[in-house]
Amino acid sequence: MSAAMSADARRALRLLTGGAVGGVALAVASVVVCGLVGGAGVIASACVAAGVVLVVFALGQAVQVAVANLSAVTVMLTSLLSYVVRIGGFGLFLVVVGTGAYSWVPLKWVVVVAAVSTAMGWIAAEIWTYSRMRIPVFDTSEPHQRD
Repeated sequence: MSAAMSADARRALRLLTGGAVGGVALAVASVVVCGLVGGAGVIASACVAAGVVLVVFALGQAVQVAVANLSAVTVMLTSLLSYVVRIGGFGLFLVVVGTGAYSWVPLKWVVVVAAVSTAMGWIAAEIWTYSRMRIPVFDTSEPHQRD
């Protein structure tokens, strides 16, 4: 990022950071809980599941940071496309693991618990971060971009 980051890019980066903190916090908690309930053998599965979620969510939010300065229509289209790709990839991951394609996953519930709790942690932290942001609605000092 350049030194002269726009307000929109700063807000998107703040959401990325906030979401990542919440996602990592619940990822760690879910790995610990899965390890306590399922033993040491399930920790790797929980780590992979949580890691996949963190990467998918981070990539999606990084796209938002990258396009924050473009027109509103471009940002919306990019957001929607990014969302479809991320959710589709996440769903595909859960389906592949759920069908037994990976025999190294000792318990399928570990993947679901770790993946879903990590996703919920990211989303909850992002909502919390957004609710505390001050986004000007009118009388801003920054020029507005027109489509």
